Amino acid sequence: MDTYFAPPQRTERRKFKNQISVISHSPLMNTLLKTMTGLIVVLKEDRQIVALNYEFLNVIGIPDPESALGLRLGESLACVHSDEDPAGCGTTPFCRTCGAAIAMMSSITRDESDEQTCVLASETNGVKSDLCLLIRSQPITLEGHRWIMIFALLQPSLLS
Repeated sequence: MDTYFAPPQRTERRKFKNQISVISHSPLMNTLLKTMTGLIVVLKEDRQIVALNYEFLNVIGIPDPESALGLRLGESLACVHSDEDPAGCGTTPFCRTCGAAIAMMSSITRDESDEQTCVLASETNGVKSDLCLLIRSQPITLEGHRWIMIFALLQPSLLS
């Protein structure tokens, strides 16, 4: 399947559950998620969320961490474009200019950290809002597994 920006593949469910188990049993990752301030999300190279901190959950209004696991960043943030393509976040024409998608793909394809501004329109329960985030992506290898850490800071909206 062709997409407008990022690859469409998602990890098969059983393998994905194993990846969640690996990350949740990492003392280093647990310490990072509990002690660092800001919004933190850990992705697998298919851009699916495998771990996140409670501050991220509070900001996006998801009471149950399990419901965010497996989503892509734009899907968790209720980006209005994240469901315009069957493959989801990262695959629509709008994703080519999304700072979050650009930063993630830079980390995935070039194994480099990247920082971009992400301005997105989100819609939850019929309520539309604009989010402006400073996104920093950082590839990290732990115990033989490669992850992409996303650090996000809420910024004053450029659209206000």
